[in-house]
Amino acid sequence: MFVGTFTAGNLDVAVDAGKLLILEDGKAVKFVDEVEHRTFSGPQAAKWGKTVLYITERCVFKLTADGLELTEIAPGIDLQKDILDKMQFKPIINQEPTLMDARIFAEEPMNIRAEMLEMPMSERLSFDPDKNLFFVNFAGLSVRLVKRIGMQAKDWFDKDLESRSAWDETIKKGIEALGIHLLEDDGDAPFEGACMATHPLVLEAAVKYQSKASAELLPASGPVKTQVLGVENEEKLNKANRVRGFMNYQTTRQMTEYYPDMERLLFYQPLMGSAFKKTYWDFQLQRPVSCFISSDNFVINNNSKSLEKARRYSEILPPMSGAELKRKIVDKEYLEPKEWRSLNMDQRNLPMDSFDVTGDNQVGGAGVSFETGVTEMINKVSGQVTNDSMYNKVFTLV
Repeated sequence: MFVGTFTAGNLDVAVDAGKLLILEDGKAVKFVDEVEHRTFSGPQAAKWGKTVLYITERCVFKLTADGLELTEIAPGIDLQKDILDKMQFKPIINQEPTLMDARIFAEEPMNIRAEMLEMPMSERLSFDPDKNLFFVNFAGLSVRLVKRIGMQAKDWFDKDLESRSAWDETIKKGIEALGIHLLEDDGDAPFEGACMATHPLVLEAAVKYQSKASAELLPASGPVKTQVLGVENEEKLNKANRVRGFMNYQTTRQMTEYYPDMERLLFYQPLMGSAFKKTYWDFQLQRPVSCFISSDNFVINNNSKSLEKARRYSEILPPMSGAELKRKIVDKEYLEPKEWRSLNMDQRNLPMDSFDVTGDNQVGGAGVSFETGVTEMINKVSGQVTNDSMYNKVFTLV
């Protein structure tokens, strides 16, 4: 983008009633056939497809493959007298130039900040027909509207969480009956002298299921197999082999969490009835990630028939520290709330986990947390230990 006056040398202009007036034009012509020194190549920029604009006080040109095209003209400017007669070559004029924004030639502020930051509604809505997925981008909307949407989404989430409360209780009671812990307190016995041992039949079945399924689904060479649809030929077979080889490299070498998380999934699934994996692109690792999501952290209304027909589903993300949340904001994975941007320097220097992420964003908050007790019990069964000291006022995000 090149910005400057249209001519040089004693140029004098004024603005009156929203129009640009040329009181005295410059003596030196800037738009010439040839230049003495070349610091920018227009033809090369056009060849590379770069967008190049030349903005002056009276008009705007755009670089095209055929030359400079006149696209805008200031109100009050005579095209022939003030522009064409002051150039050594004739610009391209495919259609009548549009008038430059009238706010440029008014005394009051243009107030374009909100307009520049606002995203058109047509760009906020997108639909992927292959995945049958409708996506809405709420980034940059007004704080009032975002909070209203957030509160509505939180209300729906709470209703979905409440709908599965009976399932939570059933899972917890089932885990207690797995025979992991021996109740040695006589007060827990149904009658004096009663045996307090529980046969770990379900747990043994879950371990056997995990072992057999892992051997089948997680071979050492990789889990990916390919099949040619339609008529096979050498080109398609070679392509299928390349896809299989690369994806097996990804899952066995690059995606270090793939096998461990899949084994966790195969342990959870027989115990809880459902288990999930989420595959996505990680901005920090710069690679695909396929991670296990336990059923208690995947919230869907209990009345939903399937994921495809569910009105919504949510994931309770793993707890993260304030420092990790900051890194995700820096990496543009998350947006920084506008309330945080408006804090003074003393407040901004506080740890991010000093703020409440429920919507009030006041200093002294403690984050938000969802606990059903299922994860803790499952971790004990599978031998996993969570060190609470590694989190300092963590954020649990939905």
